[in-house]
Amino acid sequence: PSMNDIAGSVQPSMFSGQRALVIGGSRGLGEVCLKILSAGGAEVKFSYYRGEKEAQDLVAEIRAAGGVADAIRIDVVGPVEKMSVICAEDWSPTHVYYFATPHIAVGKKGRFQEDVFHNFCRYYVDGFAKIMSVILDSTEGAVFALYPSSIFLVELPETMGEYIAAKSAGEAFAKFLEIETPRLHVSIVRYPRLASDQTQTVHNIQTEDATAHLLKSIRCLGK
Repeated sequence: PSMNDIAGSVQPSMFSGQRALVIGGSRGLGEVCLKILSAGGAEVKFSYYRGEKEAQDLVAEIRAAGGVADAIRIDVVGPVEKMSVICAEDWSPTHVYYFATPHIAVGKKGRFQEDVFHNFCRYYVDGFAKIMSVILDSTEGAVFALYPSSIFLVELPETMGEYIAAKSAGEAFAKFLEIETPRLHVSIVRYPRLASDQTQTVHNIQTEDATAHLLKSIRCLGK
């Protein structure tokens, strides 16, 4: 959806005061989240890894609609030392939305592929850990984080074992980090199958509207 599509569902000041960082915000569900936040008055930054032109086009779209947005290049599976661009002297996030993901492919029935599992963990556990360590080391106030998960952890589709195991580990780590860090507040949301750039490539998959589900999650974060 475009900024104009989303604007009708969001009150202009709904998220004013938020300094929102959307990791993986240049496409898919992260892009929808980014546009919701911007339409609601948040000051947003988002990360991309590939596609600098597309990221800058997204910045231009948000600014043309009256929003405040910047794009930063981050590789969540790269060295943590290169993630210092997240926080600057005059800007640090109050809210973090973590949508980094590799391509989600269907696994092989009856076979657990360790390499696929470990690659998912690089994004869903290691990447989240590195991003949050940079933010928590650079800020002093409360930080609110949205960790998106999936209804697959309940439904247990038989060809998604590697994804389910990695997301389960990510959820557990997010809960552990919240316990260990009193000023961090993490919301873990298990979404149903939502329409995105990944699900649109899979035939015969019923999906739900992403905007409504993400808007509900964002509104609840921090309450």
